[in-house]
Amino acid sequence: MKLGDLVVFYIKEKKIFTGSLIVTTNAYYQDKTRIWPDKTYPWRIGIRPYGKHVSKNAKEIIEKLDFIKHKKK
Repeated sequence: MKLGDLVVFYIKEKKIFTGSLIVTTNAYYQDKTRIWPDKTYPWRIGIRPYGKHVSKNAKEIIEKLDFIKHKKK
């Protein structure tokens, strides 16, 4: 990822795409602060919200997403 790239998260348990974010750093950095309950993910990038927050059910938009090869899964 690089400065200015757009990021969208997929939440597997809920099967939704959510959060339009923009990358705000040119490089990744290390930070060992625990932000998730399962383990420490030390490699980070800077991000900030981009536009209005939107969540979409994956089943509703899956056919429109060219980067997903195995759409049945």
